[in-house]
Amino acid sequence: MESINPTTEQIVMLKEKLYNTPFVMINLLKFKTNNSLEKSQQLYHQYTRLASPLVDASGGSVMYLGLVRDVFIGRDTDMWDEVLLVYYPSGKAFLQMIAMDEYQKANQLREEALEKCVLLISERII
Repeated sequence: MESINPTTEQIVMLKEKLYNTPFVMINLLKFKTNNSLEKSQQLYHQYTRLASPLVDASGGSVMYLGLVRDVFIGRDTDMWDEVLLVYYPSGKAFLQMIAMDEYQKANQLREEALEKCVLLISERII
């Protein structure tokens, strides 16, 4: 299984490059289907309800959560189930949030729900 949590190297990179820099985390989400897609989506949405107040408390905000309907340009293998955009004021704020016990408890739901994910760090240009 692919990793759905950051590695030590990824955390170090965030500390070195974006510790004081705002960014948007683009989350591409593929849900487990071993039980049912709906059950996995419910688990993930429960995670977002628990994690959203922690994001807000860190100075961040959930900008968008939506279903992916189709691949417009790309291959069928590029398909994801949902996309989530989250603003963070800095890498420091993000790292402090994911270290919280409350977040770690909520993250268990995320781990149960996701088959795989890709998180892209995006810095604003305009």
